[in-house]
Amino acid sequence: MPHVMLSNSSDGPVLEAVLWISRPRQEAMLAAGLVLPKAMRFRALVDTGASCTCVNQEVIDAVGLIQSGTTQIHTPSTGNAPAVCGVYDAQILVPGMQDGAVPLCHFESLPVVAANLSSQSIDGLIGRDLLAHAVLIYHGPGVFFSLSY
Repeated sequence: MPHVMLSNSSDGPVLEAVLWISRPRQEAMLAAGLVLPKAMRFRALVDTGASCTCVNQEVIDAVGLIQSGTTQIHTPSTGNAPAVCGVYDAQILVPGMQDGAVPLCHFESLPVVAANLSSQSIDGLIGRDLLAHAVLIYHGPGVFFSLSY
């Protein structure tokens, strides 16, 4: 089972992930002879409190994702009134290492919610939608976490 073990940073369990256009959009663009946008790396906090994976709007815009809808989210700062956020179909890869370079996980088409995380030192949240396919070990005394898919 591919896995990654990383040290907890001062921000918590943070890893580097890659955001790109979804596989169906990639195939449609190639069939139309269009140039594919570049994928982009982003710092993501593994967040068991986030029901869905969120990425900062600047990263979404840099990759050129197209909004497919909206959703309402509740955060500690929204109180009883939910915030309306854009939803984008994306491809997410979490790099990992086991017996060489093996991707830890690769989601070819995943709804990603746009978030405003610019005031924080992260660009995204790995939510329970991705974590539902994983084994997460958070070792506080050892100051590391492990993620396996």
